[in-house]
Amino acid sequence: MKKIAANVFSPVKHRYGLALREIACDFPVILDVGGYTARSQIVGEFFKNFDYKSVNVGSAWYGNVQADYIYDGLNLPFADSSFDYVISVDTLEHVNHKDRQRFIKEIKRVARKRAVIVTPFRMEGAVTDESYVLSVCRRFDAEFVPSLAEHEAMGLPVIDFLKKITEENHGKIKYATVRKDYWSLQTAMLWNSLALGEDSVDINRRLQAFQERMLSAQPDPKTPEEAYRCVLVFDKA
Repeated sequence: MKKIAANVFSPVKHRYGLALREIACDFPVILDVGGYTARSQIVGEFFKNFDYKSVNVGSAWYGNVQADYIYDGLNLPFADSSFDYVISVDTLEHVNHKDRQRFIKEIKRVARKRAVIVTPFRMEGAVTDESYVLSVCRRFDAEFVPSLAEHEAMGLPVIDFLKKITEENHGKIKYATVRKDYWSLQTAMLWNSLALGEDSVDINRRLQAFQERMLSAQPDPKTPEEAYRCVLVFDKA
């Protein structure tokens, strides 16, 4: 018997907006580490003129979605300061925890002006929202959301580690994405999937669009307890 698909859709434009708002330039040259060529459409909603390239380890769970460059996940195949701006959006949490510091340093290395990393995080010892979603999937024998399953497998970055690495590299850390509002709608999509099956796709796409608008209109959370994501910003001298 085919499992119920968990039609849970993340607000992608919101995630990218957190990184792109840190770029103050009329014609930015951007490398997106962990991105795909299709993300250029989102960048085009923020900048009229830009040069966008993506680099990734593969298509992951997105089927035939492609990146401009493929790499080994550790060593970016570019010289120092190759791109004005290097961004990475919701990718750090998919990197093995022992390689995360190196991942951040590589992003900084190839940036000429600024490196921006957006990532979900967790508080030390706290139960994640992902764990609840995955437990519901198990209870009802539904398909796991692949990105969330990998969040749990790799472990979300701990906020204390992110603060430490940011301080050591003379960067700034900003909190983003109001946790309760983000996860209330993500969880609603999961329950719609279980109750409505494939009929949930259209409804959940509408919820995704609403969540995009809601999150874009909200002020950033002030404390890590209120936030689901943070933004690390590193300026190059």
